[in-house]
Amino acid sequence: MRITREERLRAKQELPVLIERMAQYGEYLVLACTFTLPDSLALSPNARDRIWKHWEDFCKYLNRLVYDHMAERYGKTLLIIPALHGDGETTRFHFHAAIGYVDMPCRHHLLIHKINDAWRKMKWSANEIEVKPYIDIGWLEYMAHEFSRHGEGSIDIARCCIPKELL
Repeated sequence: MRITREERLRAKQELPVLIERMAQYGEYLVLACTFTLPDSLALSPNARDRIWKHWEDFCKYLNRLVYDHMAERYGKTLLIIPALHGDGETTRFHFHAAIGYVDMPCRHHLLIHKINDAWRKMKWSANEIEVKPYIDIGWLEYMAHEFSRHGEGSIDIARCCIPKELL
């Protein structure tokens, strides 16, 4: 998809606002993750919409693994800021995500284990995942870089999981 010069300029102007908005959650973020999707998902009609729907299913499942029934009953959620990258043609679709929490639902290594388990249980995932410690805002800036490159939001604030305590 080709974007106009004006669209690229607008995206670059909006980028600092987007990063600042995400950075407010920095003190709660603990993990920087990359989740790779299979090439077959790029072939489906409305691939981006379908991929975001799969991501929502993954987040629901992950929150259920971490918080058990409190996820559904009380709306408990991890802090999850996702960014969809790739175009399905020259670059495989993949998510970058910053993940954290307000309350400590489990030990750090168990959270990593649950994230890996949840991703591998998704039938549509490519079972490729990388989880590292979240260090600083540099990860959020990297996540947002595709926003200015393609002119469409790789990060959709509406699709973030944000605990009620932070709203």
